[in-house]
Amino acid sequence: MSFLSGRWDLDDADHLPTRQVSSQWPDRISDVLDMTTLQPINGWTNLNPSTNGTALAPTVEAGVVNALQEECGRTAKEHGFSNDWLAADWLDALAEHLSKESRFSDDEVFFPHLSEQPPFSATTVSTCDALQLAASMLRTNILGMKMMLIVSELSEALESLRHNGGAEGALNGQGNVPEELADTIVRVLDTGTFIKANLGDELLKKMAINRDRPYMHGGKAV
Repeated sequence: MSFLSGRWDLDDADHLPTRQVSSQWPDRISDVLDMTTLQPINGWTNLNPSTNGTALAPTVEAGVVNALQEECGRTAKEHGFSNDWLAADWLDALAEHLSKESRFSDDEVFFPHLSEQPPFSATTVSTCDALQLAASMLRTNILGMKMMLIVSELSEALESLRHNGGAEGALNGQGNVPEELADTIVRVLDTGTFIKANLGDELLKKMAINRDRPYMHGGKAV
């Protein structure tokens, strides 16, 4: 398969990260809940309190969040907001394609390399290795940018709070704090798809940890 076609084509969205999940993985909330009765379906079960949120059976709580995450990631992908990640995948695919020729896998090129201590210098690697290193660096920057976009949504919520009567205004429905908080959640869920994390499961685990912590643990003031 050519690296310019199939799964490596930037127009082909099927090459985005896929989490390792069971066949029960939900694509939509309706895969977890009957939208008329709001009862669990397809083997999803209610969270068992006696397990402190660690039941091995899939839970509705985790399933709903995971389904929302799947949908957020899919929507972002369909609207072109994953093309930068696809570009990194393309570099990896190009490296794989060129590795079949020794002139690219056994050659030496200089690549910027940041050692742990100055002076920083360049290192010599093959063309294929250089492409893979570039792809890895690009992904790191992409994830960093996505995390800062999460922060940007919180900043917009803060600006709305400042300009629309503060807490009183928000409580009275002024401004768009709820919308910006929702945008924050959407970006968090979308970012989770890129690191192959099931955030519904992670959320339940974290909530279980927090439930067992002492009052104002760590001597924190807030």
